[in-house]
Amino acid sequence: MKAQSLTHVAESISPLLDKDTSVVTAMNGVPWWFFDRLKFGNGRERLESLDPGGRLSRAMPTGRIVGCVIHLAASTPEPGLISHNMGKRLILGEPGGANTARTRRIAEALAAAGFEAVASEFIEKEFWVKLLGNVSFNPVSALTMTTADRLIEDREIKAYMVQIMREVRWFSLSTTWASPEGQVLGLREPRDRPRRQMGVHSQGRPRPRHPLPLEELGPLREDPPLG
Repeated sequence: MKAQSLTHVAESISPLLDKDTSVVTAMNGVPWWFFDRLKFGNGRERLESLDPGGRLSRAMPTGRIVGCVIHLAASTPEPGLISHNMGKRLILGEPGGANTARTRRIAEALAAAGFEAVASEFIEKEFWVKLLGNVSFNPVSALTMTTADRLIEDREIKAYMVQIMREVRWFSLSTTWASPEGQVLGLREPRDRPRRQMGVHSQGRPRPRHPLPLEELGPLREDPPLG
C-alpha cells in the first residue's frame, strides 16, 4: 500500500504482529520513523505530517522496522495486477544502522527471489539520496506526461531538475540536524551528486513509447514527497 494510506490501516496491523515480527517499510520518501534512531534530537523528533498523533509509531514500533529503499519501477495496469517494468535493487537497513540478523535474512530471501538486495549501515541516508530523484523527476514527469529518459534529453528541463536536487541537497547541509557538527546524513559529497543521481534515477524508470495516462497511475499525492 502507499504511505499515504498507512494511517487508515494502522490499527488493523497491530493484531498481525507477534513478538518476532519485522515490518519492512518499502517506500519512497522519508519514513515516519526517520529521526527515531538518529543522534539529532536524541530520537525525540517526530514527523507529525507523516504520523498524525503517533498512530503509526504505536502500531509499528521502530524496534520492528527494517527500512527499504526501492530502486525499481512497477505499475498497476489493472486491479490485482502489478507489472514489474525495470530495476531490481532494494536497499535494506534498520533505523540507526544497528542491523541485526533479521536484516540479513530478509536480504537473503529477497535475493533468492531475484532482487538485488543489499544491506546499508545508514538507511536514513539512502532514503534522503533517493528523495533527490523523487522531488525532481516525479512532479515534472506527472505535469509533462513524459518519461524520465525523455526529460533528461531536454537541456532546459534537465537543468531545472538539477536545480531542484541542489536545493534539496542544500537544505540537508544547512539545517541543524545535518550541520557540520552533527553530520547526521553525511551528505557532504561532490557537487556533481545531483547530476550523477539524475543518471541513476532515470535508469530506474520505465521507458514506454507513450507515458501512462494519469488515471492509470492511481491517485496523485498533493503533499510533499516525504513518505
